[in-house]
Amino acid sequence: MLVLLLGGITPAWALAGHPGFIAPELSDQRAHFDQHYQLLRRGELPPLDRPLAELGDYPLAPYLEHQRLRNLIAYQRFSPQELASFIEQHPHTLMAQDLLNMALDQAPESAWPELILLSRTQGHRLSRQQECRFLATQAEPNWWQITRAKLLWQQGHPLPEACQFLTSLLEGRQLLTPEDYAQASMQLLMQGQRDAALQLATHTSPEALAFFQFWHHYGRSLASLRPRLLDASSDNLDAAWHFAEWAEQLLLQRLSHSLRQSPSTTLALAEDLAVQGLLSEAHLAQLQQQQAITYAASTASEALVLFAKIPADYLEAPGWQWYARTLLRHERWEALTQIITSMPEDLQQQSEWRYWLATAYQQLDQPALALPLYANLARERHYYGFLAARDLGITPRMNDRTPLPDPLQLQQLMDETGFQRSHELFQLGYLHEARREWFFAVRQLNTDQRLQAAWLAQFWGWYELSARTANAADSHALQLRFPLGHLDELQLLAAQHQIDPALVLALIRKESIFSPDARSSAGALGLMQVMPRTGQQVAHQMRLSSRSAPDLLDPSINLPIGVFYLSQLLDRFQQQPALAAAAYNAGPNRTQRWITELGAEITPLWVERITYGETRDYVKSLLAFQEVYRWLLEQQPHSLLAYRLQEEGPADE
Repeated sequence: MLVLLLGGITPAWALAGHPGFIAPELSDQRAHFDQHYQLLRRGELPPLDRPLAELGDYPLAPYLEHQRLRNLIAYQRFSPQELASFIEQHPHTLMAQDLLNMALDQAPESAWPELILLSRTQGHRLSRQQECRFLATQAEPNWWQITRAKLLWQQGHPLPEACQFLTSLLEGRQLLTPEDYAQASMQLLMQGQRDAALQLATHTSPEALAFFQFWHHYGRSLASLRPRLLDASSDNLDAAWHFAEWAEQLLLQRLSHSLRQSPSTTLALAEDLAVQGLLSEAHLAQLQQQQAITYAASTASEALVLFAKIPADYLEAPGWQWYARTLLRHERWEALTQIITSMPEDLQQQSEWRYWLATAYQQLDQPALALPLYANLARERHYYGFLAARDLGITPRMNDRTPLPDPLQLQQLMDETGFQRSHELFQLGYLHEARREWFFAVRQLNTDQRLQAAWLAQFWGWYELSARTANAADSHALQLRFPLGHLDELQLLAAQHQIDPALVLALIRKESIFSPDARSSAGALGLMQVMPRTGQQVAHQMRLSSRSAPDLLDPSINLPIGVFYLSQLLDRFQQQPALAAAAYNAGPNRTQRWITELGAEITPLWVERITYGETRDYVKSLLAFQEVYRWLLEQQPHSLLAYRLQEEGPADE
């Protein structure tokens, strides 16, 4: 039986799936539901009278009707009346919203009047395309609808297919002005759709048309623009600059694009254009800053020269930070203090620059300035706060403010059908649908309720949702934001490979937030985001049977392979967590090159010199998460964490 330390909460559906108890009737309902749901998901249309009678009040019973209606909508065989009946029975639910969206996107025009009425009763907001479809059904649009039609027309070009008719509708009422067409043409031109822009520009004034003709013909490359812009006597110059603000936007876009291919030539041209009065000082500085950041990111020495040329008034936040980061990499401590103290106040107060300002003062033998900065940082929970605490030789501060589980609030949440549906979908393995139901239910809660919902997810063993929900609610709820998922297995694996279990937990928290079905854009899979090829190689080394990529979505396979691979990286890189983290993210070969370039002594400055921004931030996060998990593991035997399982079975309700 599941028993909260502060009180018993034991409805049968909430207990199901835990090792201690599965209610027999619930097990039967799950099996019946899953059998029929699988048929429906394959597009079949089995009769539902008997299955629904068998399921009774099972929370997922409406999902069968929901999926059947989805199939009927896809086959263009649904009736608005049947849809309305379902929505009336399940108003303001995710199921109702999902069906409305699908019907509004796919239903024939004859169904629209009833669908719009249903949308209004549900407070459903139409998408842009749906609004256009609705307007297209109106034989005589009223004043409000015409006003809305013009706003939709103005919002963005090119117009989607469903909105194409708006032009004829508005032209028929003489509601599109030359200025409207000029604005739309400019949108298209900025997107690089020159032909479409020129076509719309035929509805503008002669002067505006000449402007768009110039940028259509000569705006494709700087090679064709340069002679016409630098020649003050050019007949084309007046046309090119008819809309001066737009012309400079277009020119800046072209220069910015060219800067990536030909930096020196582009910057020289930008300076000439600024002398000509065709490029403002601010825009010239913007281009110089863009190139300085590019040089800084690749550690090129020219970066500092370029940064020094940019007036401080024109430096933007990325410029300030990359200027400081470049000085830091070169250990220019005096100059670094000057740049950090010249930053806008909001940047100065960021933990990164407070820490490095303190370090710069320390390097310049000014401890009276450094120590107060370190002391303030050491009170905070983040990577730089932990570094400051280490530098001062004190224990890092965690500032945990996780609320205790509240049995009354938890019971109220478990009585909500949205959470019941989410729980059952989770237990049956329909994780995508389960997440959608969860977040639909959570969005209606206040902060305190969301934290209790995070406890609820943790009691279920749904660590991902515990972390995500708490993250969005309160950054200080550490026991919820950093769950100890799969702890017994991870501690055993960590002991086998003699690695810190806190590092493994930190890696899972960073890689997948404990989502067993996580898939990255690069193809990494599962809790520890193992690449399929790496999984095959490691499985061979572990003498496991050959594993296919989908196997890595199983925690019982993903965790042993991921921990084994992490232990290999630690062995290769002298048991240095920072290097193992860098290798896990960017690969061991790239990490080895960084060691060759930056040296073998791993310090905070070494981490800042990592040239891949993603890897640099990844290493910082992982080291900080490791500190948090070390603290949590120390607290774990004494804390009122999630739950305990008892052997005696369910209590009487």
